Amino acid sequence: LYLKNAEVIESLTRADTIVFDKTGTITESSASVMNFSGLSLTETERGLAGSLALQSNHTLSRAIAAYLRMGKSLRVEHFCEFPGKGISGEVNGFEVRLGSAEFACAKVDGKVNATCIYLSLNGVCKGYFSQTSPYRKSFPQLILSLKKKYKLAVLSGDNPGELSNLRQILGAESELRFEQSPADKLEYIKSLQSSGRHVIMVGDGLNDAGALKQSDAGIAVSDDINSFSPACDAILNSTHFSDLGLFLRFAKAGKKIIVASFVISIIYNIVGLSFAVQGSLSPVIAAILMPLSSISILLFTTGASTLAGKLFFRKRLGETDMTHHAV
Repeated sequence: LYLKNAEVIESLTRADTIVFDKTGTITESSASVMNFSGLSLTETERGLAGSLALQSNHTLSRAIAAYLRMGKSLRVEHFCEFPGKGISGEVNGFEVRLGSAEFACAKVDGKVNATCIYLSLNGVCKGYFSQTSPYRKSFPQLILSLKKKYKLAVLSGDNPGELSNLRQILGAESELRFEQSPADKLEYIKSLQSSGRHVIMVGDGLNDAGALKQSDAGIAVSDDINSFSPACDAILNSTHFSDLGLFLRFAKAGKKIIVASFVISIIYNIVGLSFAVQGSLSPVIAAILMPLSSISILLFTTGASTLAGKLFFRKRLGETDMTHHAV
């Protein structure tokens, strides 16, 4: 878990609500299956669509590029990304659009599927990409540990097709909202905060940028930790998604250690002041004891933090030797 600054730790400890995005956050992007439905694409058309998809860091764009098995990317001009709608650009003289049906095709014959990514070339709708992504294996267990202490919610831009499955995992007390635009997610975070809630938003860092920035602590789950996500306060490596609860507990333990260090410092100074008033210490002894105060606090915080980290993460890993694991 990579934090933007130390103040994020305090925000994590105050949180009482955790809001999850669905696609690319609680679902396993690497295990997803992508399909294309519509007019048969030529190799040229596949290259046009794939080249545009490569310009975006969005999980679905990367999945489309991988599905099309891009070789050499073509030059893309006038690339634009519209959060919650899609992406567009000019490739080899073709206007290429990927996104929602309204954004890419304007008009679609038949029923529109909100979970699909539509493709148009020079205004002609070619079809749509659909993705099936399983939930992360650790997601049910993570929810089980978090729901005891936090109010939980899931926001998704997809249709309510997964409502029953998510309800079974999160329980009746959690809030589930589907067909949510980035603006809807932002407003939901604001509504929680206006009711006095301290919110952690866990998303993919792209379409959730507004909600991540508005939340008290925004965490972007990423398969590539080098991805640039300016709106978030922390980046969580997707391979450690199951450790989110442990990271939050570790943050709270860190806050208790800081409070304890203040208490020790106050007691130390009270004792020192009593000796000073009595005049029972020589100046040399007093000069030695003074820096020992700072050293003792440093040793206490370092030792206690290291011990807390080993206790939390040793239990998670089921190992007795943690000398090769960084906390």
